[in-house]
Order: sequence, then structure tokens, then C-alpha cells
Amino acid sequence: AAFEQLPWAIALAVRYWMRTKGRDPLLFTPALVFALDWVWPKYFPHTMGDAFYSRTWFAQAADLASVFGLTFLVVASNEAIAAAILRRPGWKNKIGVAIGLVAFVSAYGAWRLDQVRERMEHPLSRTRFVLVQPNTNATEIVRVAPDRVSAKENLLSEILHLSNEAMPLKPDFIFWPETAYPDTFFGETSSETVSTRERLSGWFENANTQVAPKKLHLLFGARDQVGRGRYNSLLMMSETSRDGQRLAYHKSKLLLGAEHFPFSDWFIEIAEFVRSNGGTAFLTGQGPLVWDSLNGVRIGPMICVEGLYPRYVRDIANLGADVLVNATNDAWFGWPGEPDLHSELTNFRSIETRRPMVRATNTGYSVVTDIDGSVKVKTNIGQTSVAAYDVPIYNQAETRTLFLILGDIWLLLAIVFIGVHALRAASKKPSKSHI
Repeated sequence: AAFEQLPWAIALAVRYWMRTKGRDPLLFTPALVFALDWVWPKYFPHTMGDAFYSRTWFAQAADLASVFGLTFLVVASNEAIAAAILRRPGWKNKIGVAIGLVAFVSAYGAWRLDQVRERMEHPLSRTRFVLVQPNTNATEIVRVAPDRVSAKENLLSEILHLSNEAMPLKPDFIFWPETAYPDTFFGETSSETVSTRERLSGWFENANTQVAPKKLHLLFGARDQVGRGRYNSLLMMSETSRDGQRLAYHKSKLLLGAEHFPFSDWFIEIAEFVRSNGGTAFLTGQGPLVWDSLNGVRIGPMICVEGLYPRYVRDIANLGADVLVNATNDAWFGWPGEPDLHSELTNFRSIETRRPMVRATNTGYSVVTDIDGSVKVKTNIGQTSVAAYDVPIYNQAETRTLFLILGDIWLLLAIVFIGVHALRAASKKPSKSHI
């Protein structure tokens, strides 16, 4: 927690140093906080701009410079108010700029929201997703079970029973959450439970015939094993999946200490030691990728907290994803609080990229978010649920955002702006009056 707050100490120190040099340029502090917030590593990514999640007009401006751009607005406004209260030199200019920024963001948000919602009325097509929420924490249940094979079979039975409810809906995609499948699936390991693997394979083959002539896809969270490395994974099966030829995405943004240990990507013995003593130690995945489905829809997979990283999700969208999918397990947090916050903050990624997002969780909230940030489906927390929605597919050329186009250029501009003023300050003698 202290490490995550360090950017504020750095910003305060730099700002104080600038004032000792008699310099207090407009928008310097917002640019400094924007840049530090953008690059500073955090356990759970968050920023002050997240506070606008329920302010529809303001939230639309996240497609300009991500949610960090909204943080820029917050800092500029607060600094202007403080300067006015303290009657610091130049306070009128800061108030004027802050008012201008707020007016611009409000006007832009209203205009952009109308534009986006007009696009939403004319999607290219739709694809039917069914979200299956089993209301279990499979990993923990298997970990403490005296008979792990029976525990795995029971968990699979429960989620297959729920998935059978989806068959009359003729889905294109059935989506299970993170770690919902309690094992590896055709992983490179001898410890895999063959009975559950064969049962899932048989169920999927039968389910595929039930939705014909549609092409069924099953997205499911599981572990994966490649060589000696183990991964927190999202897998996709289709009718072309034979003898383990499933698509695999390996989580790249891992929680330090809970999922990953330092240097284990280079020294796999560390991960093996942790696992042999009852811990969890995954290796880092391959980074952003996109899957081509049999119905032509391009799927952008991610797992849990990866949905809180604007730059990571931006890279997935820029690979051509039509739909962002996020498999999450919030069961270990309990509720209320974290599941609500996690869900609301992840919704920003749909605004930043103007891509719909489908989010499946073990215990809630499972959500479908459209490109204006509006929630189209939201399950109850702490309940089993099967929810269906025809997710719209949009023309990416018409919904492309400035954040997707410029990306890290915003960060580079902020760094150049900070650097120029810092160099000017360094060339000046200290001022006798600074507060």
C-alpha cells in the first residue's frame, strides 16, 4: 500500500522543488500525476478518474486518453480550487483553465454519447453469449477436499447441469468463469484427471449437435500446463477441437504473492517449490492475443484484474477483437464491496476501446457491457445463474477511439511537457518565496 502511494510523494516533492525555483506552470501538476499514475505498478490498478464510473457524460471522455485522462481533469480542478482559496499567484488562470476543461469534457461527453448510441442502433451483426455463473470457488473446494477426484467430478457436474439450461437458447458461445474447470484440460502433465477431461469432451460434442447448424464455442477458465510451467488460463473449444487442439490464453497480469512469485519465470524451481508446499505459483503468459471463432467473431481474452489495465486491453482491441471477454473469480474476496467496484471499473474498458465486453464470474457479478459503458446484463451476486445476451458486433472503423490510435503518445507528451518545464526550472536560481 505504501509503495502504491509513492507517486504522490514524488509529485509533491517535484512540485515543491518547482516552486522553490519560482515556477508554477499551468497544468504541470496534472501532467505529472497523469504520467506517474500511468506508469506506476499497482497491485489492483486504480486512479482518481475511476470516480466517474457513474457519471455517464464524463465517463465518455475516457476514449480520448483512457481513465487516466479523467484523473488529469480531477487534479487540474482540485489544484485550481486550492490555488483560489490560498490566493496564489496565477490562481485566476488556473480556475479559467479548469472551468474550460470541465466544460470541454461535459460537451464532448454529451456529443460522443449521442454519436456512440447512434452507432449502437446499427450493429453489423450479433452473436449469442450465455454466461454461466456456478456460485462456487472451484480452486478452494478442490484444495481442501479429502478426495480431489470426486470433488472435481462434482464441480464439473454442477456447471454442466447449468450449461445444459443454455442449450434451448442456441448459443454461439457458452462462457464459464476463471478456474471454473477444476483441472488442466489436455495439459502436459500426468496428474490430469482423465475422467473429467473425457466427460467434458463428450458433453461438448453432444452440445454442439444440439445447437446445429450454429457453431458452438465453449470458453472456460482452467489451469494449463506447458512443459514444467503452469498457467492460469482461459481456453476455447469449438467443433475443430480434437485431441486437445483447444485455444489457450495464459494470464499475463498476475497477482504477486497470490498467483506469482518473483523470478519464477526465469527460475521455474521457485514455482515448483511453492506448489509442492501447497501454494499457487503460475508463470506469466504470452500477452495480448485474439482468437478467430468459427462464426467470424474475433474474441479478445483476458482474465480477472487484466480488465483493470487500460493499456493492456487497448492492445487486445488493436489486434482486432470484436468482443472483449473477461473471466474472473472474485469469490475469494467475499461481498459486498470488491465485486461491485471490480465490475464498475472494468466497464471503463468498453468506453476506452468502444468494444463490448462479456465478463463471466464465479459468484457475481457476471456482466455484459456495451460500447457506451451501459450494462446490458448483470447477474445477482452469490447465486447460480445462466444469463444470455445477443452481443452486438460493430464496424471497428466507425468506433475507433483516440486512445486506440494515439496510445502511449499521451504519456510521451506529458513527459516532454514535464521535462521542458523541469529543465527551465533547473536553470533558475531559487525563489525567496515558495509555499
